[in-house]
Amino acid sequence: MLPNPYLVETTQFQEEPLPGRDLDEPDETPRLALVIDDDEEYLNLTKLMLRRAGFNVISATNCELALQKCGQHTPDVILLDLMMPGTDGWQTCQYLREVTAAPILMISAKSDREAAIHSLEVGADDFLSKPVHHHELLARIDSVLRRMPEQNRPKGYSFPKINLHIDLETHEVRLGDQIYYLAPREFSLLVTLAAHAPHPTTYEELEKAIWEAQTPPDSHTCIKNLVFMLRHKLENDPARPAFIMNFRGVGYYLQTHAHPSN
Repeated sequence: MLPNPYLVETTQFQEEPLPGRDLDEPDETPRLALVIDDDEEYLNLTKLMLRRAGFNVISATNCELALQKCGQHTPDVILLDLMMPGTDGWQTCQYLREVTAAPILMISAKSDREAAIHSLEVGADDFLSKPVHHHELLARIDSVLRRMPEQNRPKGYSFPKINLHIDLETHEVRLGDQIYYLAPREFSLLVTLAAHAPHPTTYEELEKAIWEAQTPPDSHTCIKNLVFMLRHKLENDPARPAFIMNFRGVGYYLQTHAHPSN
């Protein structure tokens, strides 16, 4: 097999110590890069190069996984491949812009001006053409990071497959064509489910998120009542929920592959 032409120089890092840590194994440390590319060889070489430069890294091979990773972590910078099957880089960038203010560097084998212009129009902060020289890539990353505020909190959560978008700044919940403004504890419950999606959220985790230190003695019943009210607001058929699902004996989870039509 021929060597990858895009980041061939990074092969020298494979045997060297890597100061940055691969946060596909959970950890929380500053300077976190999210790399999105369906070419796993290119993705892994890019992660090695970033770790060698001192970044912690997480990765995704498609739009849905990228949005999930943004919900679980808070990336400081995002490297996004343009030419991906299914949801391409441009559409992925638009979804990412709904949930994060982190700078996005679009990287593509396409080098025409129109591709670069459209990338900037949909929310990317910079555009690079493959093959990418790793020194240039690091310089571009440093450049966009210098323009960002010190704290980069997530803006919300986005789940395109169920057409659900949650704005943490305005507390607006958009499901399909409908916009909802939930009661504070209902919103806290939905946000907590979104933060853990697609994995289940335990009753204990929901208690902590909704009440902090003021947990009521009948908290499980209170959570069930909140879920009941939330389903009646958001589900087409609350008796047969499509995406706010019970995980028996454990808690609840957000079914991110459902297709509610409301």
